[in-house]
Amino acid sequence: MPGMSEAIFEAQAIYDPALGPSHAHASTICQLPSGRLMAAWYAGGEEGHKDVAVYAAYRRMDGRWGPPLVMEKSPGYSEGNPVLYPHSDGRVTLIWVTMYGDGWTTCRIKLRTSDGREGARLWGPERLYDQEFGYMTRHKLLAMSNGELLLPLYDEREWASFFAWSRDDGLTCERGDLLRSDPGNIQPTVVELQPGRLVSLFRTRDKAGRLWRSESTDYGRTWAPLEATDVPNPNSGADMVRLASGAIALVNNHASRARTPLSLYLSDDGARTFPVRRDLETAPGEYSYPAIVEDRSGLMQITYTHRRETIMHVATNETWLRS
Repeated sequence: MPGMSEAIFEAQAIYDPALGPSHAHASTICQLPSGRLMAAWYAGGEEGHKDVAVYAAYRRMDGRWGPPLVMEKSPGYSEGNPVLYPHSDGRVTLIWVTMYGDGWTTCRIKLRTSDGREGARLWGPERLYDQEFGYMTRHKLLAMSNGELLLPLYDEREWASFFAWSRDDGLTCERGDLLRSDPGNIQPTVVELQPGRLVSLFRTRDKAGRLWRSESTDYGRTWAPLEATDVPNPNSGADMVRLASGAIALVNNHASRARTPLSLYLSDDGARTFPVRRDLETAPGEYSYPAIVEDRSGLMQITYTHRRETIMHVATNETWLRS
């Protein structure tokens, strides 16, 4: 691999849309203990249709993605919004929602954990996060400096976000209060700036088309009132990660109405401003719902919806972004 001082940018579709599941959306990505990447998303005839399943694929060590595999499909129901979390012991937890009626307000959050053998199809029993309808997943968990896991969630009925934390690697969790704002907010993405000090960005119904922001100083138990940022967003998902360098990388639609362009940004001031930006997609169409992680080599690994036809994967680094 070239030295990390060199600019790196690689992009490829995870699968050929002519050969794989249609209407692909809402991807998630993680790095497994071996170094391989795993991605998941939902796909089917159309969002909310009863044929929609959660799919996953593994990136082989030769750099190519393997074929999509069906991970979750409840007969007669639609699946959505998967999130992957890789445990340090080799297990992977998949968190997703099943839609039991008409629309996202009828969803329940479910979890399933693998048996620890990478790539194995043996997964533990399905568990419900909560009996409540309308609770939703979207973005990755945060492993915090106190050893706890933080799961960003939201209530589709109330259009309000909340956070759940776990002291036992996800076996049990507690949750905080709903974070209400005018306009409503959903799909929080969160990073830890310093021990206990967190920052989150939120998708909102802001008429001006912007992301909103909040901070916590107690490991996500309580949060400051949400405030608007200057970062445009067309009421769509955005994801961020704190890099080993200390900078924060954000993937977001740099527009107030359309889900194009899709851009990659950097912040050096705790996600208050994002002056560094390069576009990943600029063509007409939908390029949305990104997910981003930093792998152990320092590469940013990004997935996103590509015209609702497939999931695109980008590997890049801070050098490319700042150049």
